[in-house]
Amino acid sequence: MRYAILGDIHSNWDALDAVLRHLDGQQVDQVCCVGDVVGYGAQPGKCVRWVRENDIVCVAGNHDRSVVGKLDLGYFNRHARQAVEWTRRKLSIANAEFLAGLPLAKVINNLSLVHSTVNEPDAFGYIETVFAAQLSFHAMNTPVGFIGHSHVPIAFMETGTQDSVTYSHSTELDLRNVHKTIINVGSVGQPRDDDPRACYCVYDSEAQTAEIHRVEYPVEVAQTKIRRVGLPELLAARLELGR
Repeated sequence: MRYAILGDIHSNWDALDAVLRHLDGQQVDQVCCVGDVVGYGAQPGKCVRWVRENDIVCVAGNHDRSVVGKLDLGYFNRHARQAVEWTRRKLSIANAEFLAGLPLAKVINNLSLVHSTVNEPDAFGYIETVFAAQLSFHAMNTPVGFIGHSHVPIAFMETGTQDSVTYSHSTELDLRNVHKTIINVGSVGQPRDDDPRACYCVYDSEAQTAEIHRVEYPVEVAQTKIRRVGLPELLAARLELGR
């Protein structure tokens, strides 16, 4: 099967729409999301509704949990808190209930999906080092896992013994000789690797390959929407910087 794995959409419909158009040419069988459908951007309702209505296999991110009262606002900086509070006011009951029902982690067809770490999904820590990857590999019972949260695409690979871990920023991965892999799929709606283009991953379970895709979208349109609804200027400005 071919899977498209999206993450950190962050209420950015313009980025999501561009990714969906790009997906038309990828012949995927299932779309998955590793969380943070909401937060930061100006169109949370439209993004959540798309996930709800399109058979998307989705787990909860920290912003998703916070807008429904399952994560304390003290976790966030002031700009993120403002976005969470604004999003709470804008979500319909159906969309809020959907987010509240999302699991922290899910296994589908021998793939692990989690927003942050496999070993402590409720703590919302980051996998940015080999040591952090090792902790998640110890807890992961599938050969491949997908995460988000940092908004930076990277793959960690356990190549032999349990603690032989390497990492790669390659956009094309051959996983045939890899024992376990954890892939951060980057961010659809707010990339933070100095590339403002939307980011997502396509994984082919038969070929055992993964590819990171970057997609242009009208950043200035998303920025205008953020400014128009009165969200913090920083949330608009950072989109064009990819950070």
